[in-house]
Amino acid sequence: MSVSDKMYFSDVLYIAISEIAYYRYLLPESFFDDALFEDVEVHRIMKGKSVESDTLLEVLSGACDALAKGVLKTLTFGLSVHPDDVCFIREIYAFQFEPSGGDRGGQDKGGRDTGRALLFRLSVLLQEME
Repeated sequence: MSVSDKMYFSDVLYIAISEIAYYRYLLPESFFDDALFEDVEVHRIMKGKSVESDTLLEVLSGACDALAKGVLKTLTFGLSVHPDDVCFIREIYAFQFEPSGGDRGGQDKGGRDTGRALLFRLSVLLQEME
């Protein structure tokens, strides 16, 4: 995966986690900023709103750094019913990152289409589950 691929998919990961947090009411609506990403309307967690939101952003930043270094292969994001007992998982989301296997020379339209499609499907799925 090229540097531009890693940066692009770091953005996709950040937005995907933000969308999950938004549609699952993990944070108040005022903690999110509306934006367009690849022609898809998305919600992005804003920094400085609370200790909880900043902690989530710090963990996500670490995951994006690991993705950029090529050491992150899978990220699992789970929602539990009881924060102190992870045995009661309500939902779990897994994101897998694989090298692009060919010498395409960096970011291609297919990668962007994949990111856009992921965000669109995730947004629709989360809205349907409400």
